[in-house]
Amino acid sequence: MLSRLLGEYLLEEHLVTPEQFRRVLDRAASAKVKIGTLAINAGYMAAAQVEEVHELQKTRDLRFGDLAVEKGYLTDAQLQELLHTQSKEDLLLGQSLVEEGLFSWGRFEAILRDYREKNAIDEKQFEAIRRGDVEALVWILFRGRNVLKQQFFVKYISLFLRNVIRFLDAGASLVPETADTYGDFPHVTIQLFKGKVPFFSAVAAKEDVFLPLAARFAGEKMERFDAFAQASIAEFLNLVNGLFAVNCSHEGVEMDLLPPFTEQNVGVGGDLEIVRVPVGTNAGVFTLFVAPETPRSLLRKLEGGH
Repeated sequence: MLSRLLGEYLLEEHLVTPEQFRRVLDRAASAKVKIGTLAINAGYMAAAQVEEVHELQKTRDLRFGDLAVEKGYLTDAQLQELLHTQSKEDLLLGQSLVEEGLFSWGRFEAILRDYREKNAIDEKQFEAIRRGDVEALVWILFRGRNVLKQQFFVKYISLFLRNVIRFLDAGASLVPETADTYGDFPHVTIQLFKGKVPFFSAVAAKEDVFLPLAARFAGEKMERFDAFAQASIAEFLNLVNGLFAVNCSHEGVEMDLLPPFTEQNVGVGGDLEIVRVPVGTNAGVFTLFVAPETPRSLLRKLEGGH
């Protein structure tokens, strides 16, 4: 998460080229080992136990290590040992930049200071992002925007990104908005919530972005973005929204989900205050949309198609 954020900053400042950025991200990603893999390597967990915990994450919004401790597969001490084994992402990115011959360590440290100053990120916030605290990142990126008036939506965006990282791309992160987050989209998967706080969420992208993500989630090889691939994206959105509905229920807010569906060539307009959340992955950028109700432009499209 932090590696991609810093990488996006390097691109914005024209300190690296897109091709150099891809190489650096690939190198940094390959150097970071997941907790489950580390647990197997240390002899603390069996492969079947790791798979069991991964499956549990589809129904419970908890980190891998916390679930493993709850199940009795890891002790608190073992988990802390494994967490310390993982290198900090900013150091991994710096190491990759140095190994690629792009910067010296001194130059990278200066860039890191500039990044924090320009984004007004203090030491406490930076450490939170280092730890993978997604909600801290959402608060930083959306500060000053109306979405922050709704803790409800901050929680939803945080939950969504956590599950993108868990099930679609471990290196995913939020990225700055571009012109691509507005206008028409070739594929939009949509789901509506009904209840005390009705709202709509959707994910939109081009086929070449959605296809590898759909294949990753389904655990199947896919050659084209067909009905099976569309169903995989819809299933992922439904998984996230189901977890969110459960979390809301625990807080006394009951939510009902309508079945997700996919539309082609949908314009997600600006006639409501829609929250646009671009998500960067190795496959490319896709956009999450969240709004208190379904945008009128989208409703017109759906009414015209049914």
